Amino acid sequence: GSLPGGGEPKYIGVCKQPKQTGMYRSLFYQKDNTQKSAGIYKLRADAAHARDECCRERVGLVRDGNGPNFSTIEEYKTARAREITARGLSLKDVGTLSEITAKIQK
Repeated sequence: GSLPGGGEPKYIGVCKQPKQTGMYRSLFYQKDNTQKSAGIYKLRADAAHARDECCRERVGLVRDGNGPNFSTIEEYKTARAREITARGLSLKDVGTLSEITAKIQK
């Protein structure tokens, strides 16, 4: 979702990497309540998608009470395309969807 006033989207389980400019870590909680990383990504949308995928596979999205960042894959693709455009990036900079899917650390 977007922040009021048109700011950057705020996603569940995504935090900016302090020492890696422009990179975002994807985090989720496992069944034993320990936090796990789903990887580091150049796009916020990719980090949010990675969190969603890990939750679906490992813990179930309703467990943490937050639900998914994206309801559909189309919603994710749209957010990703907007972020690429807004940040002046290309697929060469951020990777293709299949490259991102392969990178997700489950």
